[in-house]
Amino acid sequence: MEMLVLKCPNCDGKIEIDDSMDTCFCKYCGYQIQFTNQDEAVVEAKLRIKEMEYQQERFEKELEFKRYVLDHKTKVGNKLNIIYLFCVVICVIMLILFVDFYDTLYQMF
Repeated sequence: MEMLVLKCPNCDGKIEIDDSMDTCFCKYCGYQIQFTNQDEAVVEAKLRIKEMEYQQERFEKELEFKRYVLDHKTKVGNKLNIIYLFCVVICVIMLILFVDFYDTLYQMF
């Protein structure tokens, strides 16, 4: 099995195929390239397989991106929770200091 390198006629993307393939799709734009004239049923079956492989690859990339976004949101959410907790602690400390200051001031007069 020999690997061939072609350029997509639609987007000029690099396409690597083995010489046993009759049909392939550009992984950049999805353009279909057919190499030989075979029985139509065989071509349709191979075409459907390649379409499914291409869709699976796109699905996996989309899933990977969604996981990345979710992970990023989780990290940002965790940071915000820490900031909120810090603000609450600061507010409590300030309230305690204010009450103490007010008591001291009240005792002076």
